[in-house]
Amino acid sequence: MSSEQTLARIDFPAVRDELSQVRQLVRSTLHEKGVRPDLCNLLVLAVDEACSNVIRHGYGGEEDGSICLQVALQSHELVFRVADRARRVDPSILSNSPPAELRPGGLGIPLIRRVMDDVRYEDPPRGRTNLLVMRKHI
Repeated sequence: MSSEQTLARIDFPAVRDELSQVRQLVRSTLHEKGVRPDLCNLLVLAVDEACSNVIRHGYGGEEDGSICLQVALQSHELVFRVADRARRVDPSILSNSPPAELRPGGLGIPLIRRVMDDVRYEDPPRGRTNLLVMRKHI
C-alpha cells in the first residue's frame, strides 16, 4: 500500500455554523492539489453532507459534540475521514436505498455514494465511536 499524505485536518464543534469553515478548508485544499472545479464542488458537497449527517443524526443537535475531518492523498486517491463521538452508527445505512424510499432529508447518503468511489465505516480511532471513510480517485 502506498504512503499517505495528510493534506488537511480540522477538529470542530458539531454545529451547523462550523460547516462554512469546513467547506472552505476542503475547497482550498482540493484547489491546491489541482482538483478540477466541478469535481471539487461535488467533493465539498459530499463532505458537507457527511458532516451534516453527524450533526443532525449522530449528535441530534446536541451542542457538546465534536467532529474530526482529515483530508489525505494516497497515490491518486483522495481520502476523507470523518470521525466523531456520537452514538454508534449502523453501517448498513450506507446500503443503496431503493428510489421509492428516497425523500427530502434522506438524500445525503445517496449523494455521497454517487460522488465518492468508496464509502464505508471503519474501526474508529481511540476515543471516537464512528469513522466514515470516503475515497475518490483523481
